[in-house]
Formats: sequence, C-alpha cells, structure tokens
Amino acid sequence: MAGSLLAVTAFVLLLVYLTLFVALHLQRTGYSPIRNAVSEYGVGLAAVVVTMVVPALRRVFGLSERVYLLSTNVWFLIVALCLTVDAW
Repeated sequence: MAGSLLAVTAFVLLLVYLTLFVALHLQRTGYSPIRNAVSEYGVGLAAVVVTMVVPALRRVFGLSERVYLLSTNVWFLIVALCLTVDAW
C-alpha cells in the first residue's frame, strides 16, 4: 500500500514538474535560448527575486552552502553504499 502511494505521489509530482517546465518555457520573457547565454537569464526581475528570496530561505531553514554540500555528499555516499550492497 505504501509503495503504491509513493508511486502515485511521484507521478503527480512529475506531472507538476513537467507542467511548470513547459509553462516557464512558453512565457514571453524577451530572452532567447539560442541568442542569450544561460547566465543571462539571471537578470531582470528574476534576478531581483532570487537575490532577495534565497538568503531569506537559507535563514528560515538554517541552510548554509557548506551544510548543503555536505548533505549532498552524504546522499551520494548513501546511494553508492546501497548500490554496492545491492550488487553483492
């Protein structure tokens, strides 16, 4: 039962992700993925919002760059261990 609930949740979240992905790419921002480099997307209103929101979220959730990187490495280690144990 829990496995099917997780599968349905993952499927719904995938549909939400794909919907947001398509919606963001169909918005008229004035930027072209062919003419403008990826780094140029961080200008305009989006850059202001990100500059204001990310530090606030880090304060709220207590995240710092080092903790984030450490947690990412821990997850990679856990996945590697699971794959190693599963291979045996």
